[in-house]
Amino acid sequence: MEQTPLNSSRQAREGVIRIGPRLTIETVSDYGQRLRQLLAENDTVGIAFEPEVEMDITALQLFCSASASATAAGAGKRLVCRGPLPASLIDLAIGAGVQCRERCGKHPHPCFLALTGGDAWQS
Repeated sequence: MEQTPLNSSRQAREGVIRIGPRLTIETVSDYGQRLRQLLAENDTVGIAFEPEVEMDITALQLFCSASASATAAGAGKRLVCRGPLPASLIDLAIGAGVQCRERCGKHPHPCFLALTGGDAWQS
């Protein structure tokens, strides 16, 4: 986990969490705690994935919840992807029918998956 300050007039801060080789039910709790901590301490949290990361549906749930928490109640925080989405996450999202393109149905802000680049969902 790495934290880097961003340059701005109000000294915005960004924390970066690096997702290792597995994000599954066995490891999701640790990543969830780290994400909550980074969201509490920073304006933006970037998520960097290993290209061949193994994931299960709990990973998708984690990112959806973290994205909703970041923007809930006017918190004004952002959860963004740093680098390309791994194929495993794209496959999970498509399999679950969560092909967000613009807005989340739960709140009026862009979904984390939509913020990763428009071509992630092209087939």
